[in-house]
Amino acid sequence: KNPPEKKTGEDGLPIPPYAVYNIGNSNPENLLDFVQILSEPGDAVIVNTPVYYPFLHAVKNNNRKLICSDLINEDGKYHIDYEDFEKKITDNKVKMFILCNPHNPVGRVWRKEELRRMGEICKEHHVLVLSDEIHHDFVFPGITYTPFVCAGENFQEFTLTCTAPSKTFNLAGLKTSNIIVLNESLRQTFRKGVTRAGL
Repeated sequence: KNPPEKKTGEDGLPIPPYAVYNIGNSNPENLLDFVQILSEPGDAVIVNTPVYYPFLHAVKNNNRKLICSDLINEDGKYHIDYEDFEKKITDNKVKMFILCNPHNPVGRVWRKEELRRMGEICKEHHVLVLSDEIHHDFVFPGITYTPFVCAGENFQEFTLTCTAPSKTFNLAGLKTSNIIVLNESLRQTFRKGVTRAGL
């Protein structure tokens, strides 16, 4: 009997078991490998800064071009500068966006409409999204966490979602994480890459 499909959220997309990869590394180490697997030397990769510093190292240490779109700080609350985000994507021919959802270190749990707007920009310009959602269980009452793939139509076609038990259950010493890849073509590329890398 096949195990039941899980979902990315209460109203989320079904997650078939074969779309989930368990990788025996921590997320910082995985980011380095995934950028190498999913892009080419010289490709531009965009992040929203300030951001967890291994995001930056994963790009620069793989000889990719780091593009930073700064978040806007308004009275202590950070917002996305969509105009800057899209301009930097088009000006630099960005190939990949590493998203932090919820965001570390600014503490924002991005609203569905914020994720949708970023995702539509990425979809229009054919940008692959690597969404680190390791902090998804840390949400205050009254705040809703939305998986990036659930924020817009067909976002699963260009997204890989990274999760892990390390933050929620204080299990960083296990060095294990889950990668969810719902698109079949993207899954084949990812599978070949992790096999070559010995992950």
